[in-house]
Amino acid sequence: MIGSYSVEAKYAMTMDVYRVQIAQSATGQVKREWIYAETIPCLAKSIISSGVRSPSNDKTIDSRYVIEEIIKVMTLDKLPRNAKVSNIKDLQGNILWEEAEVLNSPPTIFNIVGSTPIIDGFGQILEYENTLQRSDIQGAFS
Repeated sequence: MIGSYSVEAKYAMTMDVYRVQIAQSATGQVKREWIYAETIPCLAKSIISSGVRSPSNDKTIDSRYVIEEIIKVMTLDKLPRNAKVSNIKDLQGNILWEEAEVLNSPPTIFNIVGSTPIIDGFGQILEYENTLQRSDIQGAFS
């Protein structure tokens, strides 16, 4: 319990956090491997501006096809910028953000753009508001 409400009541979702492991071969090639770190409670939503819901999934076609997707995620802990997030689920285990254009609709992978503390009137950190952006590389965990 935090204050007068439970974590489950506020954070009605979960997400998986992945951390990077960097290795260097004998030839000097650097390889990044994303390792599952933990599943944490959260509350995620699309960006809202001016009181009107803006599209969280903007597509741009120029020299390449780009999908821009940004979400806000509330957590009890600060998320590091050198991690990635995926498998955002409701409490029934349903994936909430997925790659609909890809075979088998795998969960969307997000980069952590930033983490802002939410402070109460006494200067205590209550939670963090994290900004996540869809990663250009969706096959990072395979």
